[in-house]
Amino acid sequence: MMGATLSPVVDAWNRAGARARVAAAAIVVVLLAAAILLWIVVPLQDAVGRARADLARERMVLASARSRLAEDASLAHAIAPARAGDAAAAVDRVLAGHGLVPLSRARADADGRIDVVIPDARFGTLVRALDALSHDEGVRVVEATLLARVAPGSVRAELALTRSGPAR
Repeated sequence: MMGATLSPVVDAWNRAGARARVAAAAIVVVLLAAAILLWIVVPLQDAVGRARADLARERMVLASARSRLAEDASLAHAIAPARAGDAAAAVDRVLAGHGLVPLSRARADADGRIDVVIPDARFGTLVRALDALSHDEGVRVVEATLLARVAPGSVRAELALTRSGPAR
């Protein structure tokens, strides 16, 4: 069956002169080269496109990582080193300096946790006092419960604080 299909082509090849055979062979070679080139170039173009998209994505990830690294470095400089001394006294001192009056004096338990209840505080003042505790005294909030009071911007604060780092 295959011989019957190719017999007209073989007959035409045998009848053709040398010049026609060379021209036909050149056409076949050019068509094969074009097919192979397309078979190679199209996937390479797709790969180049994917590589460009990957490069853009990697650059965004790198920029994000660099900004986070810079932020981490600035935060590391902003965090106060752990202070030695009585953390509860530091809490009382900072709260009093901001005009905040706790129900009772701050006392540290065996784990170094300091529980403080402030019955009435302006929210902004409380935040500034906690920021001062963190930056100046190395005391940070472990747990906080804030309850809104009737007066706008006023809260009842139940705080659990601890000294940052190994020193307590």
